[in-house]
Amino acid sequence: MSDNTGSEFFPDLTPSPDTSAPACGYIEAEPGTSGTEPCGQNPAWHIAWKLASPTGGAQCAFVCDGHMRAVSDSYVYADRHKVGPNCGMPGTVWWRSWMGKAECVVAADEAGAQ
Repeated sequence: MSDNTGSEFFPDLTPSPDTSAPACGYIEAEPGTSGTEPCGQNPAWHIAWKLASPTGGAQCAFVCDGHMRAVSDSYVYADRHKVGPNCGMPGTVWWRSWMGKAECVVAADEAGAQ
C-alpha cells in the first residue's frame, strides 16, 4: 500500500524492505520528471512523516545533512531527530520526552520489561 499521491509535493511513502543499513533515501528529480535512485549516503537525520496512531504505524525515512535542508524547505513532517544507534532496528518506537527531545527507543515489550 502506498500513500504516494503522485505529486512532486509529497514524499514517496511506498514501503521498502528493511536492509538494516540505513541510507539517505532522498530521490532527486528535475521538475516534471521522476528520479529513480536514492542518494544512498550515510544518513544524519531520521524523519517521521507520520507518527504511529491507533490505525497505523509511523512512516519514517532517513536523509543525509544536505537533503535534510531540501526536505525542510519542501515538505511537512511530524518530527525528526539525529540518527542514533536504535534507529532502524527492529522493535524500536519513536519516543518524545516531555522536553520535546525525540529519539528511537526499544519498546518495553521488545526488551522483555514488564
